[in-house]
Amino acid sequence: IMPILHHLHEMLVNTDWTPELIHERISHVVKEKALKFPQVAMPLRVMLAGVAQSPSIDRIMAILGKQEVLQRMESYLN
Repeated sequence: IMPILHHLHEMLVNTDWTPELIHERISHVVKEKALKFPQVAMPLRVMLAGVAQSPSIDRIMAILGKQEVLQRMESYLN
């Protein structure tokens, strides 16, 4: 899953930060890699919020803000 999350991180760097566009990027990666949404969303939730279950991941990401999300992802991925 780590390479997939790296790929998602790269996509998010140049994304306008709205829940809709964040969701679109996650969905794109899910389709591209032939996965199910929870297979990406759960590790992403753990990475960003420290828990596997939470409200909508795109909303959480929007609330945290782009810079914070990208920093947390980078910390986890490196």
